[in-house]
Amino acid sequence: PGSNTPVEVVGGKSADKLLPELAKRRLSHTRAGLVSLVVKSGVPPPPPKERLVSLNGKFVTVSDPPPPGPNGTAFTITVDAGAAEILDRTNVIVGTVLEGQEVVEMLAALPTVKDNSSSPFFMVAKNIGDKRATVAEQAFGKPFKKVTVASCGIVTADTPPPPSPTPPPVVADA
Repeated sequence: PGSNTPVEVVGGKSADKLLPELAKRRLSHTRAGLVSLVVKSGVPPPPPKERLVSLNGKFVTVSDPPPPGPNGTAFTITVDAGAAEILDRTNVIVGTVLEGQEVVEMLAALPTVKDNSSSPFFMVAKNIGDKRATVAEQAFGKPFKKVTVASCGIVTADTPPPPSPTPPPVVADA
């Protein structure tokens, strides 16, 4: 249940402004409830993949462009200190969960798609450039069901506490 791997998102260059902050590493993901933004990928981008295609009746070699890096819009919330080594290299801590950590724990307990990259079928599909393997790989570690946060907000110094101690509802769609 849950995933310790950073989430990859399609994006632009807005994360570049967070790279100096990542280099400073003032805080570490050492406890539950820390909120951080994904600034860079945890793994180097794959080398360009060359394919042989037919163009105007002739075979030519083309290279697929590398996937875009994260743009600082994906975030993680720690549920324990186990992922500190990975997250400290890729994420910048921007806050902490003030209330509702039990909701975060419930989200982390949702069943997720198993990493099946060691399957011989997956390896063959990946090696021949089958797009279905790439789509499957992007789902590894993600919940089976869609999760929608129905209530959230920005905490400021003058933000009054919520009226009731009940956490905001979490809806999982099929």
